[in-house]
Amino acid sequence: MCLKQGKKDPCKQPMDAGPCMAAVDRWYYNQETKDCQQFTYGGCQGNENNFSKQECEEKCLDELKSFGICGQPAEAGNCRARHQKWFFKPQTRKCETFYYGGCGGNSNNFDSKQQCETVCLDELTCNQKMDAGPCRGAFQMWYFNRDGKKCEPFTYGGCEGNSNRFETKAACDKKCNRGVNVRRKR
Repeated sequence: MCLKQGKKDPCKQPMDAGPCMAAVDRWYYNQETKDCQQFTYGGCQGNENNFSKQECEEKCLDELKSFGICGQPAEAGNCRARHQKWFFKPQTRKCETFYYGGCGGNSNNFDSKQQCETVCLDELTCNQKMDAGPCRGAFQMWYFNRDGKKCEPFTYGGCEGNSNRFETKAACDKKCNRGVNVRRKR
């Protein structure tokens, strides 16, 4: 496959089918919808945002991994019932409804919007990497280290950063040590 070199991050490049006339089914990462979508590649040129489905998901959906169970897609399961449930959609950072068949599926499946938000919004906060922000202040704060699975101190610069920032270890523990590893029982 001949691709012209462009920007460094292929996932941030626009979809480009190229000028040739072949019809090759490929996948690209759509930054607006924040998911991998199929397109017909012409067979030459184009750009590096051109993958198999698996390659696209592995390369461009890394962010979803930080959502844990809440990054899983809505999955109806194998059975045919129609139970209205809630799932967390990372692209919109909101809980939305879907119909669950009653068996199978995955853990991104909640009985209420409140339950979905309690688990997934905490998980979203607690799975973010530590971010001190660009300012040069020196404020002692706490963040949840998802790799070490514990709250750790850091020096916050005083601006920007992200929501994985707490004034006390107790506040960090309360939100993250209870919410990050929650698994739904079936």
